[in-house]
Amino acid sequence: MNTCEICGSELDAGRCPVCSAGDDANTMADAKEPVVPGDLGLFGEAKGADFFGVVTPTLADNSEPLPTVRPKKSKAWMYAVGGFAAVVIGVGVVSASFLGLFVGNTNETAGYVPADAQGYFVFDLVDSGAVFSDGRVQSLMAQIEREFGVEVPDLQGSVVEEEILNDMADALGVNQVNLSFRDDVASWAGRYVGMWFRADISVDAQPEDANGCMLVEARDVGQADRALERIYEEISQGDIAMTRSEVDGLAVYSWTGEVVVKAGRIDGVVALCGGAGTFEEVKAVHESGVSLASSESFTRLESALGDWAMMGYLDTEKLVQDVMVQEGIDNAPFARAGRLAFAANLTDAGFTFESVSELGPEFPVIADGMPAANILPGNVYFAAGGQDLGQTILSLIDAYRGIPEMQIMIDEVFVEFRQSTGVELTEVFESMEGPFGVAVSADGMIEEVPIGAVLFTELTDRRPIDDVLSFVNEQEYLLPIERISAPYDVMVYGFGLVNGGVGVSDDRLVFAIEDDMIDRMASGPVLSDDQAFQEAVGFLPDSAGWVAYADFGKIVDAVLTAMDADITTQVEDLEFKSALEIAGDRFPYMVAGVETVDGLVRQTAILVFTEGSDPGA
Repeated sequence: MNTCEICGSELDAGRCPVCSAGDDANTMADAKEPVVPGDLGLFGEAKGADFFGVVTPTLADNSEPLPTVRPKKSKAWMYAVGGFAAVVIGVGVVSASFLGLFVGNTNETAGYVPADAQGYFVFDLVDSGAVFSDGRVQSLMAQIEREFGVEVPDLQGSVVEEEILNDMADALGVNQVNLSFRDDVASWAGRYVGMWFRADISVDAQPEDANGCMLVEARDVGQADRALERIYEEISQGDIAMTRSEVDGLAVYSWTGEVVVKAGRIDGVVALCGGAGTFEEVKAVHESGVSLASSESFTRLESALGDWAMMGYLDTEKLVQDVMVQEGIDNAPFARAGRLAFAANLTDAGFTFESVSELGPEFPVIADGMPAANILPGNVYFAAGGQDLGQTILSLIDAYRGIPEMQIMIDEVFVEFRQSTGVELTEVFESMEGPFGVAVSADGMIEEVPIGAVLFTELTDRRPIDDVLSFVNEQEYLLPIERISAPYDVMVYGFGLVNGGVGVSDDRLVFAIEDDMIDRMASGPVLSDDQAFQEAVGFLPDSAGWVAYADFGKIVDAVLTAMDADITTQVEDLEFKSALEIAGDRFPYMVAGVETVDGLVRQTAILVFTEGSDPGA
């Protein structure tokens, strides 16, 4: 007769009738004599009683340990994983003084990722850490210190490391964690840290249905092995019941909570994996050479990216298909969503985010918006442009028709629109070809806020639009005012304190708030002539066409103008005003562009970061 190791009750099999512990909590009847706590060599055999006096199954040489179950502590493993990840990434990124320890310039972690992983992320600790030694960052920190009289934390590692380790100790239920970044991470960690995941997204999914790994390159495998043993000994003093075994002569550390977690070194990386069988899968993937790194799709996307401090990869096609399977959707455009790689970095221009996707021509993609910039009014603080608004809308509608509930709703809207207006909605969208764009400026005024907005699209046929407007103007609650602002026929609608306008010409449709924005569309400077816009677009790659732009300096001016009467001499108001001015000065523009590279769609967004005009910068 077996006994439950949690409460000591007798049981034959299955869950304990007293404390509900599962089969893996049962003490084997022939458990062997325990070893003395702490009697573990580097590859010692743990058997019998562990550090907490709990009896565990005997471990044969090179065998997998049976997990030891602890009551009500299923989430503790998450703190160990999170704490270890934070020490490696968080401290590694900000510890500029340790950057010389991270060597090598080739990311090897992708060679340990299954080819069917849904997502993969990797950090370059050297380039990430270099952010904090960038002169613009240092001068900004100094400016903040002077302006607000606050002390910006020293991001050189020691303070951050101490806080992380203290939090980790609290989570593990021990007084302190006797580890250090220099001895237990920097002594062996390489330049790159990768993570991958695979998840079941169904409504019935359980935590154990997800799996993934954190992969840390091991620059010195001997130091890595010794550091893992020290980390194991520290964690074993807390609330997590860990077991230790050997696989191919290397130690593997395991514990069980909501999911099975295993950690150990696999050739050139230290892997921390969650999910039953995940650690073994990573080992097999690396040994076989059939990994994400050998995937043609991944290598094609990765090679199209520029330099990066952080890079990510999403198998959007698989994610979308998994959703469609769950929802019973069968739709070609969504099924061909392709894959996506993205990267972030601090470049000479500023903070740069880049994405490369496999989206096919049947999937709506915003094209070069420069033709729209030649039409939109100048002196705006936000603008976006593209091509063929109508076809973009119709492509999305066709995609959503693959969802049964959406198809019914869409069909009802189209029928109701035709019956009400006498116009086919499809004809309206099909007439919207050519450039389209949207812009926001401070030239308008909405309830004492300096804001005006305009949206336009080119037309191939104005007849459907005229028919729709005739129907709208017949409604009793609308009293439009008609006027001319050549070449537009303008109708002005009053909405409380705001006037909205619609302008139609033979080849263009314009919506505006306030309506005088239409007059700026009819005459006056255009966005492409604006000096700030030209400067911002100049930061884009030469082959990229503009799609979005924001002028934060103008936004700050508009905000300060709007709140001018409310700003007092109170410290809080003055500090808020100073913070806005610093932000507008140091981050003047955001600009985004798109281009096609070898059949891939590459989008680049840049938050421009300057030295600023601060005399002490």
